[in-house]
Parts: sequence; structure tokens; C-alpha cells
Amino acid sequence: MNAHELFDDYVLNFSYILLDVNRYSEEELLEVSNLIGTVFLLDQNGDEESLRNRLRKLASSVRYLSPEEFQLLRSWLMHIFV
Repeated sequence: MNAHELFDDYVLNFSYILLDVNRYSEEELLEVSNLIGTVFLLDQNGDEESLRNRLRKLASSVRYLSPEEFQLLRSWLMHIFV
């Protein structure tokens, strides 16, 4: 028995999906009008002014979030901005 076979049941096999938030255009993310699109849009690179503009544009699409999604977004924003 090889050494790796001894620990085969205990070795974690990690896999992940890379999501490049900067790959999506602002229009695509605004069109989605969901929590993930909102977070992706806010998480894109940019200066303070572009962040303000994105927040203004998202103001109307936030109404489509469920109360639970809105609370998740609020918590995320509090951790990011505080």
C-alpha cells in the first residue's frame, strides 16, 4: 500500500469556480437585478466616484431583492464600508 492510499479518505479535494467580476459589463449586471449581480457590480474596480455612480444606478434594482437578500446585502455593505 502506498502512503497516499493510507490517507485517501482524509485528504480534501478542493475545487473552485473563478468568477471574474470585472469580466461583466455594468449593463449586464444591472440587467440581472439580483443579489449576485448587485454584489458583482459593487465589487468591480474603480474609484470612489464610479462606486457612487454604481450605487445610484442600483437604487432602483434593489427593490427586486427579497427581504432576506436585502439583509444579506446590507450586512455585506456594512462589513465593506465600516
